[in-house]
Amino acid sequence: MPALPPADGFAIAYGPITDAGEAVRQEEAAMRAARACLSPRLALVQPGMPALRLNSAGWLRVPAAAIAGLDDSRAMLAFAGVALRRRAPLFAAPLRAFLDDYVGFVAARVEDARAVLSERLARAGFDPGGALPHYRDWAFSALLPLPAAHVGWREEVGGPHGFVRCDAAFWTGRELLVVFLEGGSMPTPRERRARERLALLPQVRMLHAEREPGRGWTDGALAAALDGFWEDCELPFGLIRPAALRDGHWPR
Repeated sequence: MPALPPADGFAIAYGPITDAGEAVRQEEAAMRAARACLSPRLALVQPGMPALRLNSAGWLRVPAAAIAGLDDSRAMLAFAGVALRRRAPLFAAPLRAFLDDYVGFVAARVEDARAVLSERLARAGFDPGGALPHYRDWAFSALLPLPAAHVGWREEVGGPHGFVRCDAAFWTGRELLVVFLEGGSMPTPRERRARERLALLPQVRMLHAEREPGRGWTDGALAAALDGFWEDCELPFGLIRPAALRDGHWPR
């Protein structure tokens, strides 16, 4: 049985896994020893912890040379998009489409806010026309989607109802956004009851996304929840944030 997260905390196993409890058992001890909140298969979050972003350490483990060889922030964002798609189960075509839409949404929002973001660089003493930092680097401050997420919380981890499965989860630093894509498989009665209990937690917001003709998954209420990701970031960083500036540690 995996250890319980602390009060108000969540253990979120994600990616192409078959047993969420086993993923927690395999990852949790090492993460707690390192005071890490994020690995390629598990996120451990609780209120007061910073948001999980695309440039949060732990979810993406690649050689530094793979990042250094990318030409600019657009290439890095595309690289991140491929890495996210690989976290989707093999036959989860709607989830892969959602992740593609999300990366496109992030890129578009940064372009829409170019003037604002360039002005923020200028106020911080940087040349807005320079290569580093670049206004497009704010794309990596976007919230990190945890694809094919299994959300467990104190009352349920290891209990009779286990984890709540969802298409994606985002930790904003204030709440857990739990996303279900319309058209997915119908929940069993047990899963439905577990979802209802999860929805009652004050730190959780459940969102149902529907893809309409000519529109992406990330329109509507979901877009509003995921927008403005740069507002609480003083400066942009690339896909791999410098070690001295990493955050999101799990308290001892």
